[in-house]
Amino acid sequence: MILLNTDFVIAYFDVKHTYHNRAIKLIRNNTESDFAISNLVKQELATVSCLRFGYTEAKKTIKSVDFFDPKNIFIRGDDTKRVWDLYFKQSTRMSFIDASNIYLSKKLNLKIASFDKVYPNSILVS
Repeated sequence: MILLNTDFVIAYFDVKHTYHNRAIKLIRNNTESDFAISNLVKQELATVSCLRFGYTEAKKTIKSVDFFDPKNIFIRGDDTKRVWDLYFKQSTRMSFIDASNIYLSKKLNLKIASFDKVYPNSILVS
């Protein structure tokens, strides 16, 4: 299963994005894979796409995520505490959302669809 990250979703739907073609290729190379998205990534996607494209386009982007038919994963309770622990232990410039994706990747054995450099290559989908 592949966990979608905000930057990947934006690159996939924004034809002008630097990584748009790479995002398309990644999906083509993984047509047999199932996808997942966390509640935190979906919230970040709403914020980032609103700032980048405006509210109307942001709503379309959020609804377009359904194209991937992703399993929705919710981070709450003990998982939230563990993500905070990971976030405070890290020594790189990782966002809380990135820490949550790494946590989910390890917990659920997921690969991550992202172009961010904070993720180890071992958990990125190619």
